[in-house]
Amino acid sequence: MQQFVQGVSPKAQGHFSKNAGQVDIIYETLQLTPLTVAPNTYIQLLTNTPVYSEAAAKTPLAKKLPKASIWRIFQALVTTNHQTTWLNLGGCLWIDAKAGKVLANYHQPALPQSAYAVISDVSVDQQAIINAPGQATIPVWEAPYGQQLPSGYLPGIVYMCFARFNWQMVPCGRN
Repeated sequence: MQQFVQGVSPKAQGHFSKNAGQVDIIYETLQLTPLTVAPNTYIQLLTNTPVYSEAAAKTPLAKKLPKASIWRIFQALVTTNHQTTWLNLGGCLWIDAKAGKVLANYHQPALPQSAYAVISDVSVDQQAIINAPGQATIPVWEAPYGQQLPSGYLPGIVYMCFARFNWQMVPCGRN
């Protein structure tokens, strides 16, 4: 198990004595190493692909992603013990990289611009708690398909949300 050892504290001397001592050994059995992902990197799935809630998870989520669909890759990790590459497609969506082919020079189609009028809106100023497993920072992006921000949200911390949500819109035509 030596390849999984991340740290030993304090350094063990290996001498027997009448005094008891304690040594803490930290193991990392998944051995996940981050890979660099170029901005705006996409993957096209070759089959209906199982999705996992985290990299190297054993059990997939209930639904699969459809064959031939195209997804942006936000993060990549490789397991050093099995050499499996995991791709994050946003949030808690992870797939095995073997499920698709990376698209070079792919450009996300522009969404149509639609104009609307706000009939009424609701102000939301309230507290929220991020409920997520583990202690890892939850990544945040500046916008859908935007760049990942360097900071994120910590699970279990209370945040104050300030926003205005439109709850009824009426089409006004196109620009």
